[in-house]
Amino acid sequence: MNTPATHSTFADIVSPKSQAALIKYINGDAFLEDVTLEENEIHPVMRSLQAIENNPWYNHMREHDGDTQEDKDKNRLLPLIEKLSEQLDEIPQSLYLHVDSINNDHIPERSGQYTQTHQRTLNGRVVAAKVIRCFQDMKEQIREWDGQELAREVLKWRGLKHANILEVLGIDATHFLFRPCVVLPWVENGNVREYMKKLNPPVDRDQKNAWLSQTASGLDYLHKQNIVHGNVRGSNIMINENGVAQLTDLRLFVFSTESLTKKPGKWAQNNTESMPEQWMAPEVLHGIGRSTKSDVYSFGMLCCKIYTEEDPMKAHEWIYRVYLGAAISEPGKRPTRPLLPTPMEDNLFCLVEQCWNEKPEERPTMSALVQYAEMSKVRHQFLNLILLSIVHKQRETKQSMSAQSTCGSGSKVVELDSQDEHAVYEVISG
Repeated sequence: MNTPATHSTFADIVSPKSQAALIKYINGDAFLEDVTLEENEIHPVMRSLQAIENNPWYNHMREHDGDTQEDKDKNRLLPLIEKLSEQLDEIPQSLYLHVDSINNDHIPERSGQYTQTHQRTLNGRVVAAKVIRCFQDMKEQIREWDGQELAREVLKWRGLKHANILEVLGIDATHFLFRPCVVLPWVENGNVREYMKKLNPPVDRDQKNAWLSQTASGLDYLHKQNIVHGNVRGSNIMINENGVAQLTDLRLFVFSTESLTKKPGKWAQNNTESMPEQWMAPEVLHGIGRSTKSDVYSFGMLCCKIYTEEDPMKAHEWIYRVYLGAAISEPGKRPTRPLLPTPMEDNLFCLVEQCWNEKPEERPTMSALVQYAEMSKVRHQFLNLILLSIVHKQRETKQSMSAQSTCGSGSKVVELDSQDEHAVYEVISG
């Protein structure tokens, strides 16, 4: 294995038994729980792992996905660092990043209800520094904040690896020293809500379904890692440069509202532009706590958000309001099936309604939702093949047929997208 994580890395600092366990794990031949070290070996190994992480090779590999042995090695280092960090009750210094400012540094590029996002640079790369907003009534809690809890959350987040999870780079150690601030890759397209507003022509059903499928895949991955996202909503679904949906802000919202303010609904009073309570499951509003099932409920709301391009329940002026833990809502009230600008299929809306079941245990799992998305994709491809076959047969028999010509007994063929490579047609009764 031609990487910095060779046998010589650990040869002088651990026993042969520990060395063998470490190499087997990094090579993918053992599980994390198989790695056991003597107490006097943990600190030296931790320092060695951080040296590997700071190696230019490692930073280069983190920015390039792949299936090489080196890719697999570097994806296994972070969970090991996290494990040793917990054993030492110590945060690795590599988590704290020194980022550089850009012009208009004090003005955030993006501002949400709970966070502000500033552009920074890290080793020449444009990154996002996302800081928790500080309101007047939070100053006392900010003074008491030591950053350890956030650091542990970010450390766990950094160890995740999935195409639909936006990676976290670390914690800003240069600015906002007394406020939680995480460093993420800069996503030029913004979140799904912002991106849909930019696009012209509007987003079609296939693209919306693709984003929902990708989000479901990311959530399924988290749930299989026993991680609850805690704040599934449109503003936390980023669209990367390849048009792929990625979840962000893993538990950052939960940390900020529960660990920092101790008053879940307090911040909501300062900004009514976008009430996150619209996305929350009933049990969360009543203080039972977030779970994988509450993520499923919020995913159902996300489906409506993406299809209607509006906040859930906006048409009904239905907003959960929370003040000092007292939830006021209309029991059982849910959005109707989205019709504009994109009609939602009956099958999908039926599944969405299951996500909103009042009983959390009766909601589907994210794995079931991912399976549905895959089956829908196959069904859609099959129907497209049938339609294309019909079109080709019509073309063979009527070479001069135009987009508005009569076909058969009163049927018309309408070209949906003349610029599409396959010129897909829809046969409708006329």
